[in-house]
Amino acid sequence: MSHFRLGAAVLFGAALALAQAPAVAGSGIAGPTVKVPLTPQQKLPAQQVKPIKLPCTRPRLDGIRPYQGYAGTTLTLTGRCFGPASNRHVVSLNQSLGGSRPPILQVRSWSDTRIVGVIPRSATPGYYDVYVHVWYNGHKRSSNHRNFRISRHGGTANATPKGGAAAHLKPGLANQRPSGLPQVQPRPGTLTRRCPDLVPKLRIGWPARHPDGSYIFKILMQAHNRGNAPFVSNRRQVRLNLYEGSRLLKSEVIPSRSFRQVTVNPGADSSAVVYTIEHWYKSGEFSASYKAMLVYDPDIRMDGNPQNDDCVTTNNTTFLRAAQIRHTLETNNVPTASR
Repeated sequence: MSHFRLGAAVLFGAALALAQAPAVAGSGIAGPTVKVPLTPQQKLPAQQVKPIKLPCTRPRLDGIRPYQGYAGTTLTLTGRCFGPASNRHVVSLNQSLGGSRPPILQVRSWSDTRIVGVIPRSATPGYYDVYVHVWYNGHKRSSNHRNFRISRHGGTANATPKGGAAAHLKPGLANQRPSGLPQVQPRPGTLTRRCPDLVPKLRIGWPARHPDGSYIFKILMQAHNRGNAPFVSNRRQVRLNLYEGSRLLKSEVIPSRSFRQVTVNPGADSSAVVYTIEHWYKSGEFSASYKAMLVYDPDIRMDGNPQNDDCVTTNNTTFLRAAQIRHTLETNNVPTASR
């Protein structure tokens, strides 16, 4: 009986020691004092990620005051995303009819939303497109443009009439259009200097009629040089966009035989961009109109190549109205579309 009690005591003591001992790695035995290490995901609660406010990628020019003035006039530009003051940021005045190197505004103050500067005294009279060029992370970004007119000398530099629409009219010229609007441009035949001028062209071809009465045809879109000098540019700097109403159907660089360069001689056309219209209806309710637009790189006037500066900037859009398409279909023998 004493041996039995002694054996039971030994077994009880061994079990108690084993229960209080720490777990042995890999043994699969866990005592009440074992602590399992927590993973980093368990140690820290899930954090709310705050949205990161990205810097502006392109400046926006909203307004310019005044709209016209003489060389030496002080301009005030308003907008956003101009960035902090930097000696790399510039404001350029690009002549609407092309020309030599554009004048650079002599900046007096610069902030993210407001720029004040003076037009150089050397700037010549004419119509100008004003751009803001800023640098972000080593890359130049250009704003949209606003129109400005440098008048001929003969008055006070900052003389700006007050009032409504008449504020931008020359004294004594009641019929002059406001300088902030596109101005009438001379025809290419009247230009005395070498001047490339691309205009878009639209026409339809290969029409056929479906059994349901709708039509299928192809739209051919080209760039025509109506200027008096060759248009020579990098292939990525000019695009032809085709719209149906406000919907963009196709956007392509102007094609050419050379991959790197576009050349369109005076009076010549670029290669055609073709888009197929599958179902077009003659009825006024469903008939659609189309628009072709030439789109230039914003920095095209700053690349030092005058051969790709579009002389006339007011003729870069053309339309193909539904009535014109209807007339073409009605006056031609249109075959039935093959199934």
